[in-house]
Amino acid sequence: MKSFFNVVINAMFDHVNDQMELMKQAKAPAVKVSVFPTPIQSQAYRWQTVVLCGGLANSKYIASRMEEYCEAKFDGNIKVKVPSRPSSAVARGAVLLALRPHMIEHRKCSQHIGIEEVRPFVRHKDKESDVFEDPVKGKMAKGYIKWLIPKVCYPL
Repeated sequence: MKSFFNVVINAMFDHVNDQMELMKQAKAPAVKVSVFPTPIQSQAYRWQTVVLCGGLANSKYIASRMEEYCEAKFDGNIKVKVPSRPSSAVARGAVLLALRPHMIEHRKCSQHIGIEEVRPFVRHKDKESDVFEDPVKGKMAKGYIKWLIPKVCYPL
């Protein structure tokens, strides 16, 4: 039965490794990493804790495997914590964030976020196939994207 969880557990280990690598690349203050679902700010500015949240965190087997992994991979310098009610920890965290958004200093957007926009047509810059006639603004060109949020770690 325990082998049934190996795929999920290995994905969790990969996620912890990915988070560590992203923190190094971003050169942002380190955060406590929550495998499910989001990082929590650390006052010590170094990675100290993996917080298991969500339904699978109820499994003592999964928690013990994560503890073994962190002990081996990080020489015991990273602790694994499971909240008293891990299944509702995600919802409680969302409520806390809504009530006290200043608690989180950095975020990482998982993808670029942008919107399609149109601009006034510029000859020799825009393709004729992207041109259309706007009844109010005249000749416009489509196919532009206005990036609202880049896929990076940014301070709030």
